[in-house]
Amino acid sequence: MHIGERIKKLRKERRMTQEDLAKILKVAPTAVSAWESGRNKPLMDKLSLMSTCFDIPL
Repeated sequence: MHIGERIKKLRKERRMTQEDLAKILKVAPTAVSAWESGRNKPLMDKLSLMSTCFDIPL
């Protein structure tokens, strides 16, 4: 499972939209979409915020 699939799985488990996650991370919803589709990868600062948001280890 690549990082985008993991982000999508965790987001959906918490019943969040891409827009919800984008607001928390202060990025555009298109950035979340690009991560989930594998077109791009999030930077380390965003991964750190996601680990806190999803309550998982980095």
